[in-house]
Amino acid sequence: MSAPPSLKTAHAVIAAYKAWTLPSILAFRAPHCVQQVLPATLDRPPMTNAQYADYFEPLLPLFRDFTLTVHNLVHDEPGRKVAMHVTSAAETDKGPYRNEYMLMLEMSEDGSQVEKFLEFVDSARTVSTLASTQKQFPLQERSTVAMSAPPSLKTAHAAIDAYNAWTLPSILAVRAPHCVQQVLPATLDRPPMTNAQYADYLEPLLPLFRDFTSTVHNVVHDEPGRKVAMHVTSAAETDIGPYRNEYMVILEMTEDGSQVEKFLEFVDRAHTVSFFTRLRAHHAGLAKED
Repeated sequence: MSAPPSLKTAHAVIAAYKAWTLPSILAFRAPHCVQQVLPATLDRPPMTNAQYADYFEPLLPLFRDFTLTVHNLVHDEPGRKVAMHVTSAAETDKGPYRNEYMLMLEMSEDGSQVEKFLEFVDSARTVSTLASTQKQFPLQERSTVAMSAPPSLKTAHAAIDAYNAWTLPSILAVRAPHCVQQVLPATLDRPPMTNAQYADYLEPLLPLFRDFTSTVHNVVHDEPGRKVAMHVTSAAETDIGPYRNEYMVILEMTEDGSQVEKFLEFVDRAHTVSFFTRLRAHHAGLAKED
């Protein structure tokens, strides 16, 4: 049975990067395609095809035997969107290269071309790689969903809204008893967490953030597969100043779509490590004074 057009195009994009030539990588992009590298802390402007070609062409000879592996996929054919959790591997003169991404692709009306390409990277690894190769890269409200929305989509929005409530019971309420949360990229070395482990991790952080809000910017919804991918930003106030972060999440639901079974959270690694190190040091200092 032939794959739906948008899904075929998404897999063709992955194959194009494995081919590792500029014509192959541009072949499946619409003339008006825009590529955006995230998180926003990298300060990368959106790129047209011509701008992406100018940015990418000098990088091609720096990497050999480039491969991409898809680990998770969310496909919304009616919405012409596909989201993927992907890792890459290659060889360079500086040694092996490894990276990790969340991709969100929006397709043309017939599903044959990519119109929008969101690439959420491991921010710390990306900056480190650039430094080692000496190359320059061009450097709120609750989410709402109609009551008639499919079960998995309603649950996904409820999971994000739960963070706006910013209480442990609300955040755990939409999770299945066997739910597992995984914080990515893998370079953070975070183990998967059960509900109990996630509660132990999150509870001490709750009083450190005030007026926490999450905003959903983009959604890929696969009701038959019971999966939802989202591009989300958050904002809060803390004792060391405003907190802002950015994520790509993939949620996998129970058979009836009413609970989250798996929660993949891909964060801005560089910003997350920097901010939480400063926040914990501040509160550790206060504790010593007491």
